[in-house]
Amino acid sequence: MKNLLITVFAFATLILTTNSSLALSSTMRCGNRLVRAGDTKGDVLAKCGEPALKDFVGVDESYNRSTSSSSTRTVEEWTYLPAEGRRTRTVIFQGNRVVEIFEGDRQ
Repeated sequence: MKNLLITVFAFATLILTTNSSLALSSTMRCGNRLVRAGDTKGDVLAKCGEPALKDFVGVDESYNRSTSSSSTRTVEEWTYLPAEGRRTRTVIFQGNRVVEIFEGDRQ
């Protein structure tokens, strides 16, 4: 099961990073507020409201050799649909924090 989740996450990441219609962005504007990497889910909800779509992508597991401990974090994608002529925006969370923001196709 663990390997399946890692494979699904890796595949989803590969598709997102190789699709030429998607662009990686470090920030996203919601009205006059700015969302950036490191913001929490609560920050994003307060700045942008509920997304049009929330997807559970998988679980990210990491192992720290120096402390001999492992940790797991859920990975989610929140998609915001824009106004006419603007691009869709997808916010990637690991645990409770924004790690990436993608801009997609124009609506």
